[in-house]
Amino acid sequence: MSSVNDYINKKNCSVKYTSFETVLSMLARFGRGALAARLDVIRFVICILLASVSLLVVLYHYNKQKSGMDNLAQYLDDFLSAGRANSNECNQSMTLFTNICNELGVPLAYEKTIGPSPVLKFLGLEIDTNEMC
Repeated sequence: MSSVNDYINKKNCSVKYTSFETVLSMLARFGRGALAARLDVIRFVICILLASVSLLVVLYHYNKQKSGMDNLAQYLDDFLSAGRANSNECNQSMTLFTNICNELGVPLAYEKTIGPSPVLKFLGLEIDTNEMC
């Protein structure tokens, strides 16, 4: 063993990022014109939380469990919520996620929050659900 990292159990301590394709697949389930929203956890908090990445995973899964919907994607400190066009699903998911963050003391970068909208940037790429098949 040459590094402290050699002692880390890779099965229990690995991180898998959401792919852009996964985000597009999730949005496609909600159909043409689906609404999406981006929420962002304040970056400096991520440095602290990375020691316990599990908190972000808990946020993700807790939101899914509370909403009863699979309409949230996560990439590090960025979260994308989705819902059908002409519905309140995306907004409800945003509100639930925000409330969960507030309860747990996880600060959000509200100035980076976008949506609900059928067009937004996520992971630096523009998504337009009006143009999706």
